[in-house]
Amino acid sequence: PDRAFNNGAWGGREDEFNHFYIGMMFNSAKLVRCIKFTNFGDKPAIEVRVQAYNDIDKVWENAYIKKDLDLNTGATNVIPLATTCVDSPLDMKFNAKKRSCAWVGKKQQTRCGKAGVSSHCPATCGAGCSEDSKKKFILRNGKTKNCRWIKQKNTQKKCGKAGIAETCRVTCAQYI
Repeated sequence: PDRAFNNGAWGGREDEFNHFYIGMMFNSAKLVRCIKFTNFGDKPAIEVRVQAYNDIDKVWENAYIKKDLDLNTGATNVIPLATTCVDSPLDMKFNAKKRSCAWVGKKQQTRCGKAGVSSHCPATCGAGCSEDSKKKFILRNGKTKNCRWIKQKNTQKKCGKAGIAETCRVTCAQYI
């Protein structure tokens, strides 16, 4: 929308049910990790809905609904959404070779038990997403790095690079 943001704030577009909509559309699937907003004035958000477009039925459907928000003026609400654990899209170093989580999945029972593999491929291995990858991984430019390197300096910038936030989940969580 061409008048979406005025002075950095937007109340959205109101419909016939007094609902306000703020929208973002992408050309490819995106993992939305959280929504963060601040209440201004006397009309705080009392409910937030995340919707996804159903291509088959050609309709928008609720994917997530959050109530019990802080309604105070100036209050900032942060709503974590990423409940689905995803594998790192970056290849890892495994016995000095470049390996993907798809490779791990081919012999899941034996490979997931190897040091650091389940932290890199938590969805494949059925592990939690509460830690950074413990494996060295290969960046898109071919360089091999680890999550300690991401954390050392320019963390926010590095977390914005393709695949890093899904690999260094804890380190990048505050920047997403």
